[in-house]
Amino acid sequence: MTAVLSLAVTAPGFDPQAQVVQADAVACHSTASLITERTAYWRAEVERVSREHVADVREGWLQTVQPMLVSRPGVVITLQAHRSAWITERAWSNGHTERRLESWKRAEQRHRVFVDDAAADCSDQIRAFTEVHTYLLCFERSPGFPPSALPEFLGVWVAHPITPSKTSESALLESYVTSCKGQRNGQ
Repeated sequence: MTAVLSLAVTAPGFDPQAQVVQADAVACHSTASLITERTAYWRAEVERVSREHVADVREGWLQTVQPMLVSRPGVVITLQAHRSAWITERAWSNGHTERRLESWKRAEQRHRVFVDDAAADCSDQIRAFTEVHTYLLCFERSPGFPPSALPEFLGVWVAHPITPSKTSESALLESYVTSCKGQRNGQ
């Protein structure tokens, strides 16, 4: 009994890592239409961080904004979620990681998400996203400040459409590993 209680007290908790949503698209924006506002936001953050000496600022970050847009074509879509579930992880000290899909919950909320798209055309994206589909939402983190990954710079998650045949718990967890864990990190 003591061993079980000890394990329960010392066991790490499950931390949210990604979200799975069933949603339809309600709006679409080109990344170029959002970049001026987000650049202004990061300029203000750079000023604040520099003033408060909170973090080091990436050298020449402002000159990387335009190349970031060119190297990562896509659009930002607003999804209207109807149901959602979190993928959570628990990392053990021995290197083992447990993953699980939490219970689905009704979730009438909107998410602005980045969708990789070489064509970067909102009319095609809205047509493709008008029906309710399942999406895996991952947050890409990049090294340095401000972010060097376009989705993080824009302040949005990355949406990965999930085919209907891949919506079982095991398939969603596998998609998480390949899409979110294997994501670009400011590359």
